[in-house]
Amino acid sequence: MLSNEQLRQAVMVSFPGGDKDDITIIIDGLEIRSTATRILRTLDTAADGWSASIPWMPGENPELDKKLLPFAYPKTQVYIGKELQVSGYLYTVETQKSGNGIIKNLEGASFTADIVDSHMKPPYERNNLDLKQVAEAIVKPLGISIIADTPYGGKFDRVTAEPDDTVFKHLSQLAVQRGVLISCTPQGGLLITKAIKSVPVAILEEDEQGAIEYKAKFDGRQRFNIYKAHGDSPDGQKVYTVKDSRIPASRFHSFVADDTTKGDIIQAAKWRRSKQIAEALTQQFPVVGWYTPKGELWQVNTMVTVKSATMHIPDGYTFIIKAVEFKDEGGGKTAELSLVPFEVYSGEEFIDPWA
Repeated sequence: MLSNEQLRQAVMVSFPGGDKDDITIIIDGLEIRSTATRILRTLDTAADGWSASIPWMPGENPELDKKLLPFAYPKTQVYIGKELQVSGYLYTVETQKSGNGIIKNLEGASFTADIVDSHMKPPYERNNLDLKQVAEAIVKPLGISIIADTPYGGKFDRVTAEPDDTVFKHLSQLAVQRGVLISCTPQGGLLITKAIKSVPVAILEEDEQGAIEYKAKFDGRQRFNIYKAHGDSPDGQKVYTVKDSRIPASRFHSFVADDTTKGDIIQAAKWRRSKQIAEALTQQFPVVGWYTPKGELWQVNTMVTVKSATMHIPDGYTFIIKAVEFKDEGGGKTAELSLVPFEVYSGEEFIDPWA
């Protein structure tokens, strides 16, 4: 098992060219330049992505034309400066023609996008394996590597999947029972990780620190007072309940967590509560530039302190970054930070700063 810093060093790939403020896209070895580019890095969705728009003239670059043929699935790498961000395939090519010329709109994603989209193959049942062993049995035949930077618990007595389960859904359900996340590396490998509570890398204030705007949405219909998990395991049915004490008692949520032991079902119940809190609290903080005040690229799984009168937290509250979207669309370079309370990933009961 690798430490967080060892993992960062292991997956960091240096690109020989590129200024630190440049995005470089390589499609099957051919470097291209884009007029508008976005890169999305996430903590809990198993696949990162990117999009770009390039001017195009048929026959002008035959080598590029071949790579942009429909359903060619060329391999891609995307860098910011010298740091690799996303490795995977070019999945989508859209051709747009107007009086101003022809534009190719491109979209790509990590190699692990295949496990997000693809469904499970037989066997649908496995016994006496831990989370990493289950993932290896399913994912390694696809040529996808697996790294763990956190303990991922003991063996499952039995795990089962449905034919219409995606691979990501199946692994995520198991990860929930172990209190960990299924994510991905910049190299396009599968990453078993955990949210890390750390010293904030920045203090974000409205109208300061390069903030452009701040969007916050609070959806009370996503939260419940009671979360009851029902599970079946080899030694019988299990039921466990957790509360979100801020919410009215009339709101009740019940769900099935299959193939669980008592410890697993407790974790599953806490995780479901955390997931619903995340759905209820949507916060996006766009900032100018791609770098923290310390000169490092914004990263998921790092903490920031937000001071916001709009959010009714003028004294500051610390959030974890669950996603970063880097943008270079002609109007300057920005990074949009998606923020959630740390408790969303720790399973601890969330204490509202608005209470």
